[in-house]
Amino acid sequence: MRGSVRGVPGDRHSYRVCARIELSGGKMIKVALIGIGHVARYQIEAMSNVDGLILTDAYDIDPSRAKNLPASVVFHETLQDLISNSKADIFLISTPNMTHFEIGMEVIEKGRSVLLEKPICTTQEELEMIIEASEKKGVFTSVAFHASFAQDVDWWLNNNNGNELGKLLGFNSGFFDPYITKGKVSPISKSLGGSWIDSGINALSVISKFIHPSTLKITEARMTSIEGIECQQVQGLSIFSFKNEGHCGHGVIDTNWSLNVNRKTTRLWYENADILLHHSLESVFRVEGDSAVLIKDLRNNNARLTNHYTSLFVQLTTDYTQGKQNIKHAAMIHELLFSAMSERDQYLVK
Repeated sequence: MRGSVRGVPGDRHSYRVCARIELSGGKMIKVALIGIGHVARYQIEAMSNVDGLILTDAYDIDPSRAKNLPASVVFHETLQDLISNSKADIFLISTPNMTHFEIGMEVIEKGRSVLLEKPICTTQEELEMIIEASEKKGVFTSVAFHASFAQDVDWWLNNNNGNELGKLLGFNSGFFDPYITKGKVSPISKSLGGSWIDSGINALSVISKFIHPSTLKITEARMTSIEGIECQQVQGLSIFSFKNEGHCGHGVIDTNWSLNVNRKTTRLWYENADILLHHSLESVFRVEGDSAVLIKDLRNNNARLTNHYTSLFVQLTTDYTQGKQNIKHAAMIHELLFSAMSERDQYLVK
């Protein structure tokens, strides 16, 4: 059995599929899913697209959600029963953002391998605890940065031939969701925490595909909350500087829930032209002056998030088999996330 894609149209996975390896003894990697929320349906569909990976077990605090599982999946009544009795190789934690740390620590402490949804925690102290526990137990620990597996990101990484556009001078990443309307937070977003903690990590994971996170420095950050609206950040914005081939570049990440806009984009400023990665449209544009020319439309019959997770799981089959975990890389991304949330940069709108 090989780590490849089953029945997914388009050519977007060609460079990932080339990294196929034989799993030991033809073994399928068994996955246990913790949390059957709104993202789980994309994860379940994506797993069905990937050879070498199979969902075998699941748990959710709400037993009625078991009906959303494939018939072959065993649903466990308690988290403890799942961790103790599941034969899964790896546990995918896909619960509300604020619970990732607690559940992740419980799984790791039991000596089980884990794939944590981002963000894996909400403070620097928790991050250090996860890393320490993972090293102590010697278990595979990785983070599911699904946004960094967007088709447009993957395509541009593999088609920026010879860096013909010159050096990367800067970036502007905007991740906007319509989660606040008429002064109220939508039910689906209450478990996410806030615009920065949920989407800032997505944008950072995308940028880290083009600029190593160790070179990114925060020069200014603003986290805005509104009294009476139950979320940590209505808007989170951070300004960065970085070094690239002797050049000092700059970038901006902006996240916002209050614009009534559902759009995720990253604009990369090169010496000779700009590239717009339109994550929501799964498309790549070349921008010169006031004109934007479509280079590649990568949409297919799958939902955008299904495409993200399909590519992520294909990579997982290789990484898990070879013991390659991204926790150290993930730590650098989370450190930037938390640095931007420092107290001195907090603003409260009354």
